Amino acid sequence: MKAWFQHKYGYINIDAENIYITKSGNWSEVTELHEKNYKPYRFTDLKTKLKIGIYLVFLFSVVFYALLENILSGNLKLVLLVGLPLLVYSAYHYIIPEFGSHFKIPFSKIIEIRVEKSVVFFEFYDANNRKTTNTFKRINTEGLNLLNEIKNARKSINKT
Repeated sequence: MKAWFQHKYGYINIDAENIYITKSGNWSEVTELHEKNYKPYRFTDLKTKLKIGIYLVFLFSVVFYALLENILSGNLKLVLLVGLPLLVYSAYHYIIPEFGSHFKIPFSKIIEIRVEKSVVFFEFYDANNRKTTNTFKRINTEGLNLLNEIKNARKSINKT
């Protein structure tokens, strides 16, 4: 069994052994994933997120300046009033997956899967055997149904 579906910040891939939390949903990405582990931040992660943050601040500054200049000049242009917010919105959706997590959860370490509306809670033991809970929002109906099937199958296995 192999399946994948989207959540707010990326994708959830599922095979027979693990649940993978990825940024792209690409199956080639899952081979490099490790279990969730609390370790010091890697400099490359910090550097990447700092670059993204600087880009977003710059983008919002340019948009704010353009809108303010447009309004103060009295020469309101519909293209700027509509186009700039759309530009910010599309840039935000292009960049937001970079803030998503990427790790794997072996089925043997899952304690509980809770599904509520379009939100899923995974409670599991991480690589350090600490209890961890992760929440994933905006999961489509197909993904919720699949997770409910997995949850029910795990319940029936645990009863026997």
